[in-house]
Amino acid sequence: MASEFPNDTPETAAPTPPPPGPPPAARNMIDRIKRLLMSPAAEWPAIEAEPMTVQGVMTSWVLPLAAIGPIAGLIRNILFPLTLFGVSFRPSLVGSIVQAVIAIGLSMLGVWLWSLLLDALAPSFKGTKNPIAALKLVAFSATAAWLCGIFQLTWPTAPLAILGLYSVYLFWVGVPVMMKVPDDQRPVYVVVAVVVGIVVNWVVIAVAAALASTMFAMSPASSITTPGGTLTIGATTIETGKPAAKG
Repeated sequence: MASEFPNDTPETAAPTPPPPGPPPAARNMIDRIKRLLMSPAAEWPAIEAEPMTVQGVMTSWVLPLAAIGPIAGLIRNILFPLTLFGVSFRPSLVGSIVQAVIAIGLSMLGVWLWSLLLDALAPSFKGTKNPIAALKLVAFSATAAWLCGIFQLTWPTAPLAILGLYSVYLFWVGVPVMMKVPDDQRPVYVVVAVVVGIVVNWVVIAVAAALASTMFAMSPASSITTPGGTLTIGATTIETGKPAAKG
């Protein structure tokens, strides 16, 4: 029996369009992340040879990756408020968003400051001063730690963020490529660099905590739910228990 649509044959039918994928920039970033995590010794020379600018590194690499943890924490705080001993804390949406933005901004500032310090230290360890290379070293070695920020999405998975320590290994592999520090100087340079990074990170966390506490105090919708009721900070709504019975 002839086909009702004789021209609609497998040879002439229109090809099925491929499913939409990520844009080229995102696809390139994903591919680089895979290569960096799986074979850092081969990827660091490619990163070193690729022309980059401070603005390019900060906006195309640091910003999207550094945002993972704060955004995951924002979602967690809104959907899964912290509860301890029957007391739950749920921050306001506006306050949480502002805190996430501040955290991202301070992370970017920390990356830049740490790279400047590493660049200044390099000659003391027979390395080469190169601010762009130092920025690349900090930004790309931190990839694993930033990716593990996704574990901040829930309180039970938050401890898994310790897997981000893989970034220390990425840093170790990248030091001789990016800063030209010889192997005999690399252990000491890495130790000093990690200590400097911890200090910079501590300062950033302290500033973020101070700003977060200010945002919490000023937020009109942050609330603490206790077994006896709800205490709202900022709007001065307190319902912590039932009135005492008159005897």
